[in-house]
Amino acid sequence: MVHPRVPRDIVGRVQAAFLAMDADREGRRILDDAGALLAADHPLAFVRADESDYDVYRALWASAPGGAR
Repeated sequence: MVHPRVPRDIVGRVQAAFLAMDADREGRRILDDAGALLAADHPLAFVRADESDYDVYRALWASAPGGAR
């Protein structure tokens, strides 16, 4: 999900940078450090998401009491 005011070329470049982190030496180091901090049992990496991946969060938000929003 991206704010509509963010230019498409910027969205694409940021998305590409995150998706390629695991193939980059410095990016891999950052992901490995994060994995160690989280005690992950597998290597971390970013993956492409689509709108349906956020449906559970939308449902949670819709069901939250008004004061919690």
